[in-house]
Amino acid sequence: MDDNEEYDEDYTSFSLSAQHNSEAGGFSELSKAFKDNPTLEHYLELRRQNPGKLIEVATNWSLEWVFANEERLRDLDIEPEDVVGSLDADEASASRVSLRLIELLVERRAREALGETHLVGRGEAVSDSFLNYLIAMMLDALDWNDQMIIPRDLIVLIKHQLRAEVSVEARDMQVRHNRHTAVSLGAQLMKQGTPVSLGIVAKMMNVERSTVMRWFKDGDFVKEVEDWHAITDAFAMGRFKRERDQREPN
Repeated sequence: MDDNEEYDEDYTSFSLSAQHNSEAGGFSELSKAFKDNPTLEHYLELRRQNPGKLIEVATNWSLEWVFANEERLRDLDIEPEDVVGSLDADEASASRVSLRLIELLVERRAREALGETHLVGRGEAVSDSFLNYLIAMMLDALDWNDQMIIPRDLIVLIKHQLRAEVSVEARDMQVRHNRHTAVSLGAQLMKQGTPVSLGIVAKMMNVERSTVMRWFKDGDFVKEVEDWHAITDAFAMGRFKRERDQREPN
């Protein structure tokens, strides 16, 4: 395949794989350019200027790093052979490495919860730097081997390190969900003719009344319940009428 051959501007897995597996071998000029300066700004510039062209993004040391850190890996009960396998994009190897890293994180958190400090500094627990480098190498391996299948164990590990589950966005969505649940429960009580209050709904949700109050600090809980009850009641009435009309003969 000629290096100058034009590709569709669609950034598809098929077109990129065709470039990756070209007979030219080695890194393309674009890939070399990125590796020489692997910054977000440079990558964005290269991608925008070369739509549909492959830019390989593997930038970390791989086998050399494993050889240099073999003893360290064994001290953490991480099999160097599994790390090498993950560098070949072997899914089972990457899963085993990821699971062991998750175990190490769980162990570190448990000891920290008991009040132990400076575990990483004393070399008694895995560091985020060490762990993140392993993650980066496994991701690089997927690119280099053109095998874009990420094991679920690795996904869980990455999400934890990104702290996605405790982000402001996740917290805000949880509050939004809790508000909707509280309003729905209140509407059910209203439909049953039961008095609606923060305390009753809080008990139904197994939380403190003050917690529900915080969810509605910018709004009127009862008003939202009344509005939702009216919407659901109107919807139910409309559905009843449609079903009745369908049953009645013309």
